[in-house]
Amino acid sequence: MTYEAHLTKIDIVAVGEPNELVASSISAYQQRLSELVELRVAQIPGKPAVAQRGVPVSEEAKRVAATVDQIEQEGGEQFPILLMDHYGDTLNSPEFAAKFLPLPYLCVIVGGIFGLHETLDGRDMRRVSFGRMTLSPSIARLVITDQLYRALRVANDLEYDLN
Repeated sequence: MTYEAHLTKIDIVAVGEPNELVASSISAYQQRLSELVELRVAQIPGKPAVAQRGVPVSEEAKRVAATVDQIEQEGGEQFPILLMDHYGDTLNSPEFAAKFLPLPYLCVIVGGIFGLHETLDGRDMRRVSFGRMTLSPSIARLVITDQLYRALRVANDLEYDLN
């Protein structure tokens, strides 16, 4: 299956630092992805799970919304947002590529350990889930970066090779 790829710019807005087990893999995928598209990553400080338990995630959502607002102001327009959300659509890799590669620009939001607050609703959100299992934000960030990289490689008739 071939995909018409128009995607040239991706912003990833992620809550929290990636854990040390996957940070180098995320970095490697981001480097590979940046060879195919203009890539920017904004990391929003997250709070440790213990300190945040019982506290609304609305503060993180405000920081995420402010970052997205800033990105929109820089670009001069609103754009579709891919929100990684366990309530979102479950897509396989070809469906993911077909849905997002035709867009010229994409902003991806990966929430923190407690997800994202509903205050982010109301924008052009496209919610995607990796399935019914709960993934840590670090693993979710790694998987979405891999899927974007994979889709762009396939769309550009380039071999998908992790070595």
